[in-house]
Amino acid sequence: MPINSSTVEAFKALSRSVLCPVCGKFEDNMKIESLMSCGHHLCNKCVKKFVINANNKCPKCYSINNNSDIKDDHFMTNLSKFSTKLNQMIDKNKTFKQIQRFQNIINFFLSIIF
Repeated sequence: MPINSSTVEAFKALSRSVLCPVCGKFEDNMKIESLMSCGHHLCNKCVKKFVINANNKCPKCYSINNNSDIKDDHFMTNLSKFSTKLNQMIDKNKTFKQIQRFQNIINFFLSIIF
């Protein structure tokens, strides 16, 4: 899939989907954690604030999660870091040629998600 404006828009939609659904952020020093009992992904700050310190309930669906149900999600963390970096390039109006070097990685992530 060549990089064009529709690919960039698809990737921006993907990037929005990997933000924490509670705080709407993903910062460089954050990790994404999965709540295994319900399958929701949250940033580690929201897990601590809303799950561990609040009766172990998921803030999205209120299912109960034991501390052993909270797992680091390395795939989602790396996807979030990559999408943040690519979005920064897009927002700085980098040319398609400059973004092109990420072609294989972009295709891989888009094929998994969409």
